[in-house]
Amino acid sequence: ALTLAHEITDHEIRFVCEEKSRVAMEKLAGLDYWLGIYSSEEIEDQILALKPDLVVNDILNTSSRYIKKLRANNIAAINFEDLGDGAVCSNITINELYDDPSIEGQNILWGQEYFFIREEFNDAKPCEFKDKVDSLLLMFGGTDPSDFTRKILRRVKDDCGKKEIKIYVLTGTGYHFIEELEKEVEQITNVEVEYHHSIGVVSHIMEKIQIAISSNGRTAYELAHMNIPSIILSHHERENTHKFACEKNGHIPMGIYKEGETEEKLMRVFQLLTTDTQYRKKLFNRIQPFQFVKNKNKIMSLINLILKH
Repeated sequence: ALTLAHEITDHEIRFVCEEKSRVAMEKLAGLDYWLGIYSSEEIEDQILALKPDLVVNDILNTSSRYIKKLRANNIAAINFEDLGDGAVCSNITINELYDDPSIEGQNILWGQEYFFIREEFNDAKPCEFKDKVDSLLLMFGGTDPSDFTRKILRRVKDDCGKKEIKIYVLTGTGYHFIEELEKEVEQITNVEVEYHHSIGVVSHIMEKIQIAISSNGRTAYELAHMNIPSIILSHHERENTHKFACEKNGHIPMGIYKEGETEEKLMRVFQLLTTDTQYRKKLFNRIQPFQFVKNKNKIMSLINLILKH
């Protein structure tokens, strides 16, 4: 949403979020945009009261009742990552994280050709291939509710120590195990671990690494954009329907995490990535064509077309 807002300079931008969206509130409060924070019960009426020309919904599953209410009040609607009833009622729904259509609708656009990268990646330098893996990134989204960060760090740290692989650990604003993780990192002495919490700009760290272990959201696309073959874990069933992360595209999917079973499988793949240079080069070659900078212009053209009409 912020990436789009920064592109729209000739219209007034207003952000609206629910009281329970703490991460969004903290992120937006420090910026110069108008911000309205409302309860779940009143938010729809408050949006209507603003009388916007266009509402961009980034709320996962919209209801047809809500979207029809907007349209009935002559308000255009664009929905992102929406599999709800309202997806077919919007002017345009952009399901960029889903390559395979799961609902029918002439207004729904599917797949990676509509995925746009955050601004920080515009000038980031994609990685070049290195024969030796000397750095690894662990990054599991803004909240990491399953605490993959600590679970996977515990499993890979000894192997990384033996192979002299530096570990970069990044956690987002909504991560709730910061103190516990910091204590664990302090106790690790056999391998170099660099930990950052909510740093905002991650591309400069991605420029330094050869492989990553990540969750199955937008980060998987950002890693592809930076030419980084990665092991991808899904937090839940919805995330597991994101099919971009596959060997054909240079990533290795683990599916939904299962205690013990996933970790064993992950370590086998991790050994392969860190020891089999040819295999990693094959994944690198598959991932290299993915560049998502230009897709933003495609989305902005659609937005401007709707605003024009």
